Amino acid sequence: MSGVTMIPIATRSRALETNLLLDTMLNKFTSYLVILIAVVVYVEAYNVVQRNKLIRPRLLYPAGKRIVGGFVIDIADAPYQVSLQNDNEHNCGGSILSTKWILTAAHCIHDESSSDFTVRLGSSEHGSGGTVIRVARIIPHPRHSATNYDIALLELESELSFNSKIQPVVLPEQDEPVVDGMMGTVSGWGLTLSETESNDVLRATNVPTVNQKECNEAYQSYGGITDQMFCAGYKHGGQDTCRQDSGGPFVAEGKLIGVISWGHECAVAGYPGVYARVASPPRLIVGGFEINIAATPYQVSLQYFNHHRCGGSVLNNKWILTAAHCTVGISASNLAVRVGSSKHASGGTVVRVARVIDHPNYIEDTFDYDYSLLELERELTFSNVIQPVTLPEQDEAVKDGIMTTVSGWGNTQSAAESNAILRAANVPTVNQKQCNTDYQRYGGVSDRMLCAGYQEGGKDACQGDSGGPLVANGKLVGVVSWGYGCARVGYPGVYSRVASIRNWIREKSGA
Repeated sequence: MSGVTMIPIATRSRALETNLLLDTMLNKFTSYLVILIAVVVYVEAYNVVQRNKLIRPRLLYPAGKRIVGGFVIDIADAPYQVSLQNDNEHNCGGSILSTKWILTAAHCIHDESSSDFTVRLGSSEHGSGGTVIRVARIIPHPRHSATNYDIALLELESELSFNSKIQPVVLPEQDEPVVDGMMGTVSGWGLTLSETESNDVLRATNVPTVNQKECNEAYQSYGGITDQMFCAGYKHGGQDTCRQDSGGPFVAEGKLIGVISWGHECAVAGYPGVYARVASPPRLIVGGFEINIAATPYQVSLQYFNHHRCGGSVLNNKWILTAAHCTVGISASNLAVRVGSSKHASGGTVVRVARVIDHPNYIEDTFDYDYSLLELERELTFSNVIQPVTLPEQDEAVKDGIMTTVSGWGNTQSAAESNAILRAANVPTVNQKQCNTDYQRYGGVSDRMLCAGYQEGGKDACQGDSGGPLVANGKLVGVVSWGYGCARVGYPGVYSRVASIRNWIREKSGA
């Protein structure tokens, strides 16, 4: 269950390092970048240039980015590359994730209907050849704002048939770091800035990744970059993506590590291209075991647009407790909970969320006060598979080394272990001072947090588990929040301490 440079676990949201910080998403995004996927204030949109909607000052070219200083390639050299088309015109790039899913940039789809979009794949030309398939559904990262979390998933109307020109791209692990100076290949049909170089045919260029701190300083006039971004390019410029390359792939060492997002003009000295970091978005149970919902009848699946996003706990017949990073910026009308089922996608009962109350002191950058209360539209009927969890008293202590159980439908990090069925892991709590030391490079942990896990790693919550329960001696002591990677040696999972806000829960929900 995971976090940001921290990544919240939900959204594993726990991706601390590669967030260095979509719901979905596909068990890697996961369960839709559930990269399924930090919110930037909308006013920042006026200070930043997106590769598709150029809203930055002093931009010399109209919308849509293209490869500058690159070379022509055949689609067989980048068989994961697609052309995202709006009204049959090339609009952005994208990458094949599976037979039904494409990954692109959220700013490429704006607020338009999926019926307006198609993808052309298997062709080196964006205007002809290959196969054209309609987009059935668009899932932008729920925390997308301006240029942050600039990722979206596209579900296709029909399945792809793989061949030498149509292949899925390999994805990185959650929070997998991007090494400075690593050479990557970016491709697309964007602006070439040359009259002799056509963008009708697929082009590519090779550029090195840039130190995060240096890139942040380069873009200070635009508010800097977040941990959900990384940069690539040469200091002297000359090679870069440009308009209409947006949403396309940045591939290094055979893995899709970035999505073309934004930048200051194209190939300008001192301004590398900025990419959405693929390894950043949610968390799942690692090193655990399958359980029946009757063993944890308080467990719920929080669903965003009918897909598992996070976990949660039943407090009473009208209220659910989850993590704020799972719900911040999301309308209650788009959320529901599935209760009483061992499967997140079927069975049990689905109840819509009527109201979301994020803790007023929640801080996105640190995950402090990472709590959210969900009021349901109708009351639950309790049974052997639907029961409220017992809560601790205000400020009730949690002893070091006490054994706890964490459960959820998060990433298992194992091809042999499905996350379709509810899983659990038993992990001991960790001394607060020790955990604070472990996480010093990330600012440490606050008094509203507690840690659990083994020093040698191996068992932990992960993407998609965020918001779920950590139970000890029959009481809900923690909410899955964040952490560095999943089940890493020396990095226990970090949970929001329920006893710290017990009075707030009682005041708002009556539980």
